[in-house]
Amino acid sequence: MSGPILDRIDILLTLHPVPLKDSHFDRIESSETVRNRIIEARDRQRKRYGREVTNASVSLEELLTKSPLSTSQRQFIQELSSAEGYSNRVQIKLIRLSRTISDINGSDSITDEAIIEALSLRKVSRATIHSYYKQSLTNQRQETIPYVNEKG
Repeated sequence: MSGPILDRIDILLTLHPVPLKDSHFDRIESSETVRNRIIEARDRQRKRYGREVTNASVSLEELLTKSPLSTSQRQFIQELSSAEGYSNRVQIKLIRLSRTISDINGSDSITDEAIIEALSLRKVSRATIHSYYKQSLTNQRQETIPYVNEKG
């Protein structure tokens, strides 16, 4: 697929078969638990925007006004996007997805962990994310950024 088509896809993943005998199904969230987390995330969005709208469909201006990125988060996304050749469209999708992940996790602001997770859903290796995040931390000593190892 061409770059412009890939830019329009929010999540890019390669899934591998899971052998059933090695799976630990007792650690999987129930559908009801997941459903409740999504309902709470949608309620959080409704309260934030004052109407029935999602992070995916709200204007970028309103999203950033209600959920601004920190200086180090913005710099991190810009530097990594430059290195990976991400278009503005992909950067916006990463911000929207990070906001949604933060909502699902119960956070009122976009978290560093949500940005890392959103980037990992674009096939960016954890080592690359960690390298740019560490560089961002060196450049911006204002915030604490967690260590992310290659295994996740």
